[in-house]
Amino acid sequence: MKKVLGDEIGLALDCGPGWTIPDAIRLAKALEPLNIMWLED
Repeated sequence: MKKVLGDEIGLALDCGPGWTIPDAIRLAKALEPLNIMWLED
């Protein structure tokens, strides 16, 4: 989606509950290049 929308439209992700803190940090770091507006549990 980021390829189509570019950076002019912010994307927010809701990944659902159940993430451990280390897994959530790992996911957030992996998504950094996509410039996600926010990442919710």
